[in-house]
Amino acid sequence: EDTSKKRPWREMSAAEASQHGSLLAVASMLEYTRDFMLPRFEEVCKAALKMTTHSKALIRLEVVRLLPRLARRCPQVFGRRYLEDSLDFLMNSASTPTGPRVGVDLQPFAYSSLGQLILAMVDEETGQVIGGENLPTLKFIEDVDTGGEIVEMRKCGIIYEELAKIFSLVQKGLRNAKTTRPAQLCAASLVEALGDLAVPYLSGLIDDMFQGGLSNGLIECLQSIAEYAPEQQNEIELRILRGVSKCLAGNDNGFDPLASFQASVHRAEQGTPTIDVASSRRETQLTQESLSGKKPSVEVDLSKSININK
Repeated sequence: EDTSKKRPWREMSAAEASQHGSLLAVASMLEYTRDFMLPRFEEVCKAALKMTTHSKALIRLEVVRLLPRLARRCPQVFGRRYLEDSLDFLMNSASTPTGPRVGVDLQPFAYSSLGQLILAMVDEETGQVIGGENLPTLKFIEDVDTGGEIVEMRKCGIIYEELAKIFSLVQKGLRNAKTTRPAQLCAASLVEALGDLAVPYLSGLIDDMFQGGLSNGLIECLQSIAEYAPEQQNEIELRILRGVSKCLAGNDNGFDPLASFQASVHRAEQGTPTIDVASSRRETQLTQESLSGKKPSVEVDLSKSININK
């Protein structure tokens, strides 16, 4: 229980430092001690999830980082008992903007951990995502009154149930410059984990991934998506080609040189005379200068156009 408001600030500081250190120690033990944590795995999971409502953002940040590591250590147990609460916490952290007076920004880390959590739930034997099936699923709930457990039957896995919300959240993150990179990583992890389940959500997602422009990180994420969703490869290649053509044209005002080239090729194949776009735009500019009373910078005959078929 968080009783920080009831204690003197010196005692609060010591308690928070102890909690933060404990979370860091657990993360190191999970990474370096293999199965040493398994006898106390559930105890650690419960303790970590209790800190999701902690008043200090730094404590919540370590919980955000820790949850995918816990899931990776024992996915079956984690999926039955702690997946739903963990998913809710990470989605809320990713969707909640950080306050102006908060020194720790949880949003980027929450996006990364969300993708890592779902990737950690892939069963090594079956290759299926635990909680990602459209099948009845068992969930174990702790009974606070008796100390025992209540077994609940769900109509489908929690990840399958929340897929639309998850991808909508990722698209929102891709449109935010602060979270673009972690949202790209999250999208790649989702496609790697979910495979065909992710395909219905990819059409708009791939377009949004280009919001931040071309980068090595974007290319790596798109390579992963093309590997696990091969039917999207042509679309990805076309979008990359369009982005590269805009960079080479030095154009960032909405003009699409690739689309213009494709249209010119199509008209040429149809035998229709085509006009050089750059010359046409320059002529339009000069016409506007003449109409506004300005002296055109170059004297041209506006009645002429350039036919690339000649």
